[in-house]
Amino acid sequence: MQEKKNRRLLISFIAMTVLTICFYFLGSPGSQMTIDTSLFKPKDGSKINHITLESGDRKVALDFDGTRWMLNNKYEADGQLIKLLFATLEKAEPKRPVANNQLDSINSMLSRKGVIVNIFGDETLVQSFTAGGNAQKTEAYFRKATGQPPYLMAIPGYRYYVSYILELDEAGWRDKRIFNFNWRNFKNLKVIVSVDPIQNFEVSFKDNYFGIVGLVSIDTTKLNDYLDAVSLLSADQFINHGLSSVYDSLLKTQPGFRIEVSDISDKTYSLDLFEPVKNDPNVLGKLDDRQPVLFKRNDIPLIAKKKAFFTSK
Repeated sequence: MQEKKNRRLLISFIAMTVLTICFYFLGSPGSQMTIDTSLFKPKDGSKINHITLESGDRKVALDFDGTRWMLNNKYEADGQLIKLLFATLEKAEPKRPVANNQLDSINSMLSRKGVIVNIFGDETLVQSFTAGGNAQKTEAYFRKATGQPPYLMAIPGYRYYVSYILELDEAGWRDKRIFNFNWRNFKNLKVIVSVDPIQNFEVSFKDNYFGIVGLVSIDTTKLNDYLDAVSLLSADQFINHGLSSVYDSLLKTQPGFRIEVSDISDKTYSLDLFEPVKNDPNVLGKLDDRQPVLFKRNDIPLIAKKKAFFTSK
């Protein structure tokens, strides 16, 4: 009797072992579901000319005007970020649906803080979804619509937080070039040194060469290098008021340097540069009397020059 019982237990054990092995190698029926890797991809990227990114009261509108991408009809968008956006839209793929034990929290996060992405081609909506991610910015999730399953997103072969580019605000999308002038539309440049006004100077184009008003003996190499540095100056990032109490206080003080560039249409662009904060790798500036901006500290000595610097020895 005991022998028969042992035989039945052995058969049951073997059967369970076989089932376990089958599930291990073949997976559960749910794990074998086919995922459409093009679920969030626009049909034809070459026709995209308008993209909106909305989250709460924050809205970013990117529009292609035939030659360049504009941001919120006010600024030129950063060209490198536009390339990154299109690469993300083209290569991002759903890796798997969000696990059941995470479903409620991920859906809640996407509904509260997600970015609604609408992509248009020739004024026709070609793709729409909501994007977000975890607090650590290590996992990104996309969802087609409320009530539909969210997916964990990835770019095959890369460790990249897919939602990064979609979560940028207006300041993040702006072209980082400050003056972006060229020699065909340049009229003059003025530098004001608040603590040493005698070192103020003005650069203008006269008789087919650049010169400094009132300065006869000029080191032209230094002047040309300086103008190149100003024309190529790029921000590290644009920031908003309220980001730092230290920066907010500094913006109320007198800047150390002020640079004003005028073009041939007499439009003037200004940049104020403030004294560096101890142990801060950045230098605070203010563009056109309103927009706070940060620069890498090492970039500032190239443009914070006094008139005496250009005197030929």
